Amino acid sequence: MDLKSDRKLLTFIVPAYNTGNLLEKCIQSILCQTYENFECIIVNDGSTDNTGEVCDKLGKSDARIRIISKENEGLSVARNIAVKEAKGYYLMFVDSDDALVPQNAMVMIDTLEKTGADAAMCKYFSNDESPKPVSVPVSYEVKDAHEFCDKVLRDEIGSQLWQFMFKKEQWDDIVSPPGRYAQDMAVLHMVIDKMKTVVMLDEYLYYYFVSRTDNTSNTKSHKTKGKFDRAYAFWKRVEFAKDNGYPDAVEDVLTKAVAFSVMALSKKDALDEKYADDIKMIQHGIRENKKSISASAKLDSKKKAASTAIMYAPRLYVHIRTLLH
Repeated sequence: MDLKSDRKLLTFIVPAYNTGNLLEKCIQSILCQTYENFECIIVNDGSTDNTGEVCDKLGKSDARIRIISKENEGLSVARNIAVKEAKGYYLMFVDSDDALVPQNAMVMIDTLEKTGADAAMCKYFSNDESPKPVSVPVSYEVKDAHEFCDKVLRDEIGSQLWQFMFKKEQWDDIVSPPGRYAQDMAVLHMVIDKMKTVVMLDEYLYYYFVSRTDNTSNTKSHKTKGKFDRAYAFWKRVEFAKDNGYPDAVEDVLTKAVAFSVMALSKKDALDEKYADDIKMIQHGIRENKKSISASAKLDSKKKAASTAIMYAPRLYVHIRTLLH
């Protein structure tokens, strides 16, 4: 156990929406951390199940738990509120339907302090994978943050925020985009770009339960929105790569942006009025990058033709595509 009272405070941020049957397991995995100097902020984002009752119970069980209850505005807003309320030197995001290995915080923080890196990234278990023991000594590799960010932009390194231990100050001017899915894709590169080094741990310290059937991103009615939001994230990455010194990444990021845009406009429900601004955003991205799209060796002729059709006549493109498929 961590018995040092002088260890820096860590803030766990746990947004929760209708995860009452899973939240307690998640929080118990936080309370069982061998690093004990932490606070845990649970944001009940307007849940309609028993999440509020579970939060009340947990809040009374340990003084390190703080509960914020609010109307439903989505994961991004919940995170933004919690980051402002966080008192910790370190910061970690945890999904309310996941869990942590008991040594997670201790290993991440010890490695940060040993290496002087600006952030730490761990590996994770999916669903019911058999746990692997944490190595002694811990296995890790320190990476240049600019090279790391380049790989994040290209999607060669995943953007799941819950794999990382950050310093709170790195988030002081970061705002997750409200109302969007794929929030992690929209912000991680902006945080990493501030850093000098990132330490990648070859240790499995997080349990990610991917197959939850009631997860909003897994429901059919939200799949089209998810595609639009991924397109949004990658068009933002294209702008970021151009403006912040990642010229070698631009073509790969642009390829992803076009691919997600074509996917977003693959079904008739993409023409719903609620996606009108997203379609305009995609058209703007294509228009601003049409020469690069045309010259790209990484985009096939079908995607180039599709991007041109979307730029000029998105409704017609959707109707023709749905007829052909």
